[in-house]
Amino acid sequence: MKLRWLPIKGYEQYYLISNLGDIWSIRKAKTLIPVTNKSKYMKVFLSVNGVVKDFKVHRLVANAFIAPPDNNRLVHHIDGNTFNNTIDNLCYVTPKDHHRLHPGMHKKIGKRAISSRVGKKGFHQNPDSEFKVGNKFRFNPGQEHPQSKFKNEDVIMIKYLKKIGKKRSVIANMVGIAPKKIDSILYGYAWKHITI
Repeated sequence: MKLRWLPIKGYEQYYLISNLGDIWSIRKAKTLIPVTNKSKYMKVFLSVNGVVKDFKVHRLVANAFIAPPDNNRLVHHIDGNTFNNTIDNLCYVTPKDHHRLHPGMHKKIGKRAISSRVGKKGFHQNPDSEFKVGNKFRFNPGQEHPQSKFKNEDVIMIKYLKKIGKKRSVIANMVGIAPKKIDSILYGYAWKHITI
């Protein structure tokens, strides 16, 4: 795919976006490093005259290269990888089509949609995630733990980025977590069952 750059609408004098999902700051003459939000989507912070706003990268790419957004359509990652924000991997779909493409991702309860994997108290309801030892319950390590904030793939990515020489502050920004959490993963205090 040939690299193309277009101005970001509303920020034409300040930022450019590529069809590969990269954002270029014209003022700073550098590529912005996106962070990952809790929904596992990459986002960037754009600022003009001291006003900072955050934008999801896949929406910026679709807005620039496909069509302006409307309230009736969502941007869909065709391969399901929310880190792949290239134009070839994005398309607009209706909310109904999005739910059809991702069955079981959300279910309606009253007027709000919640994840089908989350129980009443916010714990993942997986009957295999706990086992009894004596009179106490113990939980399996990793993503099977009811309070886990990460998936195995996230931890593998963190450990891989460190292995190839990325600094912990860069990893923290890319993944969207505090550097102390990264230290606990890298030095084996947490997630020690995953090795690379």
